[in-house]
Amino acid sequence: TTTTTTHQQHHVINYKVPATYDGVTPKPHGLLADFCHDETVDPNNTVGLLTTASMETFSTSSRNGRGIHVDVIVTAGLSNSRSSGADADYFTIVCDDDDNDGDDDRKMTPGTINTIVVVDTPLSPEARVEAYAIAIEAKCAACVDHGVSCAKDPTKFAMGTGTDCCALLSPCRGFFIEKDDDDDVGTTREKKAIVEYAGKHTLFAEMMGQAVYEATSKAIMINIRHLHANYALYSIRRCWRSLSATMVGATRPCIPPKPMDPIPNAPPSVILMGASCVLSMYVAPLPERTRTLLAAVVWDRYLGEVPIGVHPVCIAGRAIGKCVSLTPDQVYEDPVLGFV
Repeated sequence: TTTTTTHQQHHVINYKVPATYDGVTPKPHGLLADFCHDETVDPNNTVGLLTTASMETFSTSSRNGRGIHVDVIVTAGLSNSRSSGADADYFTIVCDDDDNDGDDDRKMTPGTINTIVVVDTPLSPEARVEAYAIAIEAKCAACVDHGVSCAKDPTKFAMGTGTDCCALLSPCRGFFIEKDDDDDVGTTREKKAIVEYAGKHTLFAEMMGQAVYEATSKAIMINIRHLHANYALYSIRRCWRSLSATMVGATRPCIPPKPMDPIPNAPPSVILMGASCVLSMYVAPLPERTRTLLAAVVWDRYLGEVPIGVHPVCIAGRAIGKCVSLTPDQVYEDPVLGFV
């Protein structure tokens, strides 16, 4: 993708790397710089995106309105899908941190959703920020609507992958040049209009959101059909992974963030799984003692401790406290009455 102004030419590269690429050797900057050199492209004016996704997922979408044109390009890989707040894979936060916890030795499944948005009209700084947020939200919506599950926790929907990138391009104010690949001169024209706002109530946000959602949806469906043959098989496998994760996850350890905080409740999916298993144990064609033992094991695994309000120990404690409060004072004065 190329955008040209009267001063300099800018490029965006969506570079496909092999699935064996570890992101370290060679360094991403060096990899992209070598490609720019081979293609006679100035790396200083280039935005580079890397992906291992198949280029068969390459999808586009466009919207026009009020003289403004929005183009979107998306490639999608889903093996690296993640939800917001998913468990980390790398624990080095600062680049010069000596204690990297073995991060250099960790291998991660590749997969990336790369999004390139090209707008032919200048955007104000406020509109650029809002437009970028709209693009990310549209990508997340497409992932959820197509049932993309988190690879770390299949019971949750993924909002994308752990290595997603998005590039938003728009011309600067004033003159700029439209230049085709087979046109060495191009056409210079002035674009006085500027998009001031890009909130969700605006037509521009509608066009951008729809274009990104449509292109991302196309790319996701191509990826699903490529890996799972059809969406039905993908849905069955996704449900099985979610069920397996629920069975393995259980509720332990239920550790509060702070020592004095209450113990967190188990997720609804785990509670439902535990309750179903407990009920199934009591109707299973097994000896009574075996059913009771299995039900107790399942309860302890998935449901954990019963709520404090109905816990047998708490009930007994409250009963004893009530009895003590109703006991006359003479009982404490006379040992014989106290024994009785």
